Amino acid sequence: MHFEILVEGQTELTAEQKVIWAKEICPFIDVESNLSPSFQAFRDGIRKLMT
Repeated sequence: MHFEILVEGQTELTAEQKVIWAKEICPFIDVESNLSPSFQAFRDGIRKLMT
């Protein structure tokens, strides 16, 4: 995994690194239980677009 990027002190990610992170983090995200209001708004907005 590429989580070590933060440990190395890198403060900005390249576009390629962001894509890698997104793919690696996905399996660990519980979409239904995420308590972040911004994530919930994002999730609900995606759902509205899909209907």
